[in-house]
Amino acid sequence: MKFFDNVKDTVKDDLQQTIKQDSKLSIAASCFSIYAFEVLKNELEKVSELRFLFTSPTFTAEKTQKDKREFYIPRLGRERNLYGSEFELKLRNELSQKAIAKECADWIRRKVTFKSNITQNNAPGFIHVNDKDGYAYIPINGFTTSDIGCDRGNNLCNPVNRLIAPISQNYLQLFNELWNDKTKMQDVSEDVLPNEATGFKESAIWKKLYNSQKDAAFAIINKLERYNGCILADSVGLGKTFTALAVIKYHENRNKSVLVLCPKKLSNNWNTYKDNYVNNPIAADRLRYDVLYHTDLNRSNGKSNGLDLDRLN
Repeated sequence: MKFFDNVKDTVKDDLQQTIKQDSKLSIAASCFSIYAFEVLKNELEKVSELRFLFTSPTFTAEKTQKDKREFYIPRLGRERNLYGSEFELKLRNELSQKAIAKECADWIRRKVTFKSNITQNNAPGFIHVNDKDGYAYIPINGFTTSDIGCDRGNNLCNPVNRLIAPISQNYLQLFNELWNDKTKMQDVSEDVLPNEATGFKESAIWKKLYNSQKDAAFAIINKLERYNGCILADSVGLGKTFTALAVIKYHENRNKSVLVLCPKKLSNNWNTYKDNYVNNPIAADRLRYDVLYHTDLNRSNGKSNGLDLDRLN
């Protein structure tokens, strides 16, 4: 066993030594901070996979009765810690936060799986590095810069022990038992971050977007999944149509059906982008959305843009 006072000897420094190429990490903690990722990003890029288990309900679907409002308040605090705890935010500005968040998001999509405790019981926090012998770091409250010893935060002291095998393997076994228990753990929605495994970044429409349009498309996808709605609005000529087409392509790649409602005078434009025409700059994407006129919303029969309304799914 090794003792870290997280002042002279820190968990961060030790993790930089113990995380090797293709290491597997298992982390159980109350919160995840992008600034902890920033400190360890070179090491975390080496891992083959990281499983992160939120030890209390975080980023999960709301299923608790509304009268139990005290349940939500601390949970919202834990979710905000993704972008830095109160102490971490005092040290950083919004410009650096955005850059770190983008880099972290890219790493998460490639390496990380999240699950969350959905019970109202607490689970212990620890980090397990699964190399030949395996190390377990206990206790770990949150995955933040304070918890790994980069700063004091608001703690009087923050001691952590590192255990070696075979004792450390008991923590890995405990983690696996919790991870695989569907009655206690829930997958964190993949839609919090757009799933790049769909290949939408390889589409013709995505390659035509400016960076500002790509940022907008990501934000729209996130809001559609989290809030079931989003308004895309900006000045004329800034590419709203192409941004919307990128969002449509993302959802079509996930085998979802898309309906475009538009004024009749704009229908030719929307039809062109999904048809195999020589003047369609994204014909290679083979978009398949339906186009109907918004003025026909109150009808259930007849035709709209050539489609029989009484036979339309």
